[in-house]
Amino acid sequence: MRRKTFTYFLILALGISASKAQEILVRAVLDTNRALIGDQLKLNIEVEKSGDWQVNFPALNDTLSEKVEIIAVSAIDTTPMGSGRVKLTREVLVTVFDTGFYEIPPLHFMLTSGLHRDTLKSLPVFFEIVSVKVDSALHDIKAIERMPLRAMEVLPYPVAALVLFLLTWVIIHYIKKWRKRSVRTQAGVPDEPAHVIALRELEKLKEEKPWQHNRVKYYYSRISEILRAYIEQRFQIPALEQTTHEIVQIIRVPMVGAAASQNLAAILQLSDLVKFAKVIPDAGESAVQLTKAVAFVTDTMMSEKIQTDEAPGEMIISNNNQVLQHD
Repeated sequence: MRRKTFTYFLILALGISASKAQEILVRAVLDTNRALIGDQLKLNIEVEKSGDWQVNFPALNDTLSEKVEIIAVSAIDTTPMGSGRVKLTREVLVTVFDTGFYEIPPLHFMLTSGLHRDTLKSLPVFFEIVSVKVDSALHDIKAIERMPLRAMEVLPYPVAALVLFLLTWVIIHYIKKWRKRSVRTQAGVPDEPAHVIALRELEKLKEEKPWQHNRVKYYYSRISEILRAYIEQRFQIPALEQTTHEIVQIIRVPMVGAAASQNLAAILQLSDLVKFAKVIPDAGESAVQLTKAVAFVTDTMMSEKIQTDEAPGEMIISNNNQVLQHD
């Protein structure tokens, strides 16, 4: 009786296993069985099953064996096969850093269907890792290959050079313009006519009357400076940097007339005596120098022409400030 019962259960188990084997198929396949050291091999894990069975793939960590390392594991891909069956696929990248023959051991899959639980495993996979062939022959060093230049490779350089040139030109132009303004301001060359500035400064000096307040040296230094600035702007000569002798040699009778030339020479020479020889003129003589300076400016200032509405001719203001009619 016991023997019959055991035989019955054995046949039932075999039937379930046969049924299960027909419903589920597991396998592990490498894309190649021979590779170079360090190459990446693709291990395809596949499960074909019916919809009633739930399959748990094996847990994959860092390695499949002692020297077979796992690089990456993909997600499980599901592909319908028809008749209620599906294929589950997972790709595993592996590599080995030593030569020799290696085995990927069987992978275990947990199966569940209702109250039934079982385990299937794949067949082991074998492969070989070979070393890289070393070429021991000596070869000449390859010559440097020159690639042809393309327009887009060269274009940025002339464009950058042009931009740099324009920027430099703008900066230099601005600096020159700024320097001209600065020099003109420092040299006392405003937009007003030279005689207007000179006469205004002489009038201020007349109101101060420094020679009456023991400031004789300042008075003669100031009157000399006013006349030199006037000559520099009026006649375009560097009078502020020249000596009295050099100025007198330039401003001669043919240029300004005898009276103006004599007045200038007398003022500048007396100013030098006061500044360098400590000569102290009396108050009357000092006052006369201011009159001579005003006369020199009025006798040598630029003539101005104005157009009148009353007459068709021109009104000319001469050097002696007289208005003459010119037809």
